[in-house]
Amino acid sequence: MLGAARRVEYVPTLTRLLEDPQPEVRRVAIRSLGRIGSADAAEPLLHSVSGDPPTSSMDVSAALVLLAPDATAVLARIARESTSDVERAVAAEVLGLRGAVVSAPTLITMLQDSNSPEVQIRAARALGRIGDPRAVQALSEALGLSDVRLRTVAARALGELGAAAAISALAGHLDDPDHRVATNAAEALCRLGDGGYHTLVQASMGDNGRAAGHAREALAMQALGKTADAA
Repeated sequence: MLGAARRVEYVPTLTRLLEDPQPEVRRVAIRSLGRIGSADAAEPLLHSVSGDPPTSSMDVSAALVLLAPDATAVLARIARESTSDVERAVAAEVLGLRGAVVSAPTLITMLQDSNSPEVQIRAARALGRIGDPRAVQALSEALGLSDVRLRTVAARALGELGAAAAISALAGHLDDPDHRVATNAAEALCRLGDGGYHTLVQASMGDNGRAAGHAREALAMQALGKTADAA
């Protein structure tokens, strides 16, 4: 009922409930804070994911997306300063969901400097959603890191950026040892206009069997998509 009323003065009452021992009470408090939409709820919501007991990061993310524009600055600050990897990861994810272009430098730094693969993955995903071409270099470097999940997300994000500068990096991973990375690299090249298309065509006729296979598959899927659109 407090959430339905959407009155900012109820935010302190609801934030106290984020520490309630009952999971259902915490969940309803999170949803109510999201409905009210006050940026004042951003920090307590983020801190609650590392609390005792912790709240659901999925529920918190859904609420944070709904908060007023001023919440973006709070999320970016916590992403930079928090000592909790889970808080930083959630903050990065939500910055991407909010399309916070102004936070791209923060996310790039998180991707490059964090020791947490989960933080890096969320930052890479957010950069893809935001679509800021300044992220090309950092995402390209992430393709060379050991974590397969990060490489997979980085390849997809480079396609989402739509920047021709990513073609060379993606082409170099058409034969990635992990098929998910190679598949995402090929699909990303499909999204990079004529340059990406010609790169795939060239790879499909090359001597590298693994790269050629992924290139041919991506080209076939692209052709099927165009046929479906025409129909």
